[in-house]
Amino acid sequence: MSEFETNSNSNSNTPDSGCGKHYTLVFCFRTILINNQEQKQILLGFKKRGVGQGLYNGYGGKIDATDKSYIDGARRELQEECGLLAGESLNRIGYLVETVDSLNMKFHIHVYTCTDWVSDTTDCHLTYPNPVADTDADTDVDTVSISTTSNIDSKSKYPEPVETDEMRPLWFNLDAIPFQQMWIDDPYWFPYLLDNIQFIGRFELKREDFVSFYSVTNVKTNKTIKQSFEDSDSESDIE
Repeated sequence: MSEFETNSNSNSNTPDSGCGKHYTLVFCFRTILINNQEQKQILLGFKKRGVGQGLYNGYGGKIDATDKSYIDGARRELQEECGLLAGESLNRIGYLVETVDSLNMKFHIHVYTCTDWVSDTTDCHLTYPNPVADTDADTDVDTVSISTTSNIDSKSKYPEPVETDEMRPLWFNLDAIPFQQMWIDDPYWFPYLLDNIQFIGRFELKREDFVSFYSVTNVKTNKTIKQSFEDSDSESDIE
């Protein structure tokens, strides 16, 4: 059994499996009409507090004792943080192991994609009743890449996320993802996510803005890209 399968979302791999603290991360995708043109978009949340404050990320959090499996935790976190209840399309696409020396933290992150959902704000800590808040002074992104309900076809089948006390939701075109305001390791594994390729990633961060080592493996081909950085020197190879 591969490492990806071993760290799967099956019910047997429960939060107290002895593997350390595990987290989930969900990215919702939609294809909509904007000004009569089809556009594929990804939902990101602007983190308002806690670890990663001021950065964009997917929706997720720590697996807790109430979750029967990782996928249950992913579904719960998405619903709590933006009021969207994931449907049958919720699918595990990646597994990340990240250490951040400056935070003295290690993260086991199970990455999911989702393309269908319904609205359910039952357990949300709402900040605003209206979906998709406008950008504020503390967000530095190109507003052309952001869609709001004003320019989306009124027949869109996708319920909108809501803002909560932790996350502010915004949709981005895939060619305008704000990597300059995301975790520094994201550009290394996002291509796999966007191409719907299962992957395993390992990242060592000396601090939140410096990656000292990474490796990303394509689960299907078992091809690994890895690179290490030390000051201005780096070495890389492909296996």
